[in-house]
Amino acid sequence: MAGPEHAVGWVDRALAAAGNVDLRDALTREVVMTFVFGVLNGWASDTGASPLDVQAGMTAALVARFGDDPAQAVVDCHELIACTDRSYHTVKYSIIHRGIEGYFSLRDGEDARVRENLLDVLALVRAG
Repeated sequence: MAGPEHAVGWVDRALAAAGNVDLRDALTREVVMTFVFGVLNGWASDTGASPLDVQAGMTAALVARFGDDPAQAVVDCHELIACTDRSYHTVKYSIIHRGIEGYFSLRDGEDARVRENLLDVLALVRAG
């Protein structure tokens, strides 16, 4: 199924699989937000959801799950879209691709693998 409401459902699944991560920490929030955007790109690839479904779903999730105000959510979503170009931001590009892998793990019921993947990404980013 496609549509922004389904996208937010995948965001919720990814956040649940991530477990107790502190989204108040700016770096953690940025990594999780980028990873979740990757999850939505995996969902779109798998289901045929449109780029607009991903954008609308991610924008809605940024407001409802990450606490952005709507204007900031639009800015953050456009930044994430730009990061799908490797030359724009290589680290976020890589995190998006880890999130794409995360979608397929979620789809296959491997929630623990998603958590390991995300925690590994967080550790790598923190290590610099």
